[in-house]
This record gives sequence, C-alpha cells and structure tokens, in this order.
Amino acid sequence: MLAVTPTLFRGTWNSSQRTFLIAMGTLFVGWAGFIICNVWLLYLVPRYFVVPAWVAAMLVAIGLVRLWNVRPALTGVMLVVLLLSEATCLYVENTDPIQASRAAIDLAVQSREPVYTDAFTRRRGRFLADVRGVADRFIAGVPKPGFLYVLAPDNLSQCHEGNCDADRAAVSRVNDWKEIEHIVPPPRAIGSLLDALKLTPLIPDQIRKKLVQPNSGVTVYRVQ
Repeated sequence: MLAVTPTLFRGTWNSSQRTFLIAMGTLFVGWAGFIICNVWLLYLVPRYFVVPAWVAAMLVAIGLVRLWNVRPALTGVMLVVLLLSEATCLYVENTDPIQASRAAIDLAVQSREPVYTDAFTRRRGRFLADVRGVADRFIAGVPKPGFLYVLAPDNLSQCHEGNCDADRAAVSRVNDWKEIEHIVPPPRAIGSLLDALKLTPLIPDQIRKKLVQPNSGVTVYRVQ
C-alpha cells in the first residue's frame, strides 16, 4: 500500500474524490492504530483486520489504476510482486491451527470411547466436538487408567489456563503409558526446497518450523 500512496496525491482530484480518499485513509489509520495500540489486549484473529484490509485494497486499486495510465510496465511488475507476496503469505499460513483438537475429535468418533486431552486442546475444539456429537467424550483433565489420552505438545506448551499445571503433571507419567499412534501432518514442500538450496542451517528453528511444519502433531496413548 505504501508503494502506491504517492500516486494517490498526483493529478487532479475533484472534491468528492478527495473527500473519499481522506475518509478511507483516516478509517484505515484509525482502525489499524486501534489494533496496534491494543495488541496486548486483543486476541489477534482475522475479523479485526477485515475493515483495514478492505480499505487498503480499495486504495491500492485506485493507486494502481492511476499508475497504469502513466507507467503500465511498472504497474504490471508491482501487481505481480503483490500477487506473489500474497500467495507466499497464504502458503506459509497455518491453515489448520486446531489440528491437535481435530485429531482428538476424530479419535473420539472412531473409537467410540472417551478421549482425554489437555484443557487448551479441549477448548479450541469444543465447537467442532459439539457439531460431531462427541462433546461428552472429548474430555479435559487427568486421564483415568484404561482410557485414551491425546498428547498435543504444541498446545500444552502454550497452555496458560487454570488446569494447565495439572495437565503437565499428568503427562509427566507418559513414559508409563502405552503409545498407540503418532499422528503428524505431512511437511510442506518448501522444506525440501530449503534443503536443496542448503538454506536450512541459516533459518532459525522456530521460523523453519512455522514454514515447514507448523503443527507438530499428536501422540495417542493408552493410560496404564
């Protein structure tokens, strides 16, 4: 958006057009500023960014159209770069952030028996569990002997709820349980590309994980 901003101030604008640009620009700055200033209070989800995204898209479109009339080649290059950057962002996005919850719910559906997990995984999948009719078999808490437990390392490390300490204490005995299955989503192709280009050692582990395999998967245990 910043790249096309100068074109918005070139040429002749009538009063209504200038008013529209000022109003949209003010809305964008105000809404984005509100999100930035309250980032520590808000749980960042897409719905907070819908308004600034719409406004930014309109302003970028106006700027590209005006630039096309002056420098079409440059506009084409900018448009290609914009689309490629958008495609890259979509590719590296974690499209299944509740993978652990989904795996536990699938297990509850297939096994037809109670499945225990941590409180964070349970909370993130509670709506899906209710839709699939296994809310009563998708349980958070200390697992009872003989029942299934789904260990989600990613979620357990992020858990800061009241029962998280009890969940961590429960899984401390995981070596005494019987491992049933390890469910891991396939890694992205970009991992092979990074290895081929010998770029893997240059990328920090946390960033590489988000690029190649954002979800570590889950391990299913039978509690002994």
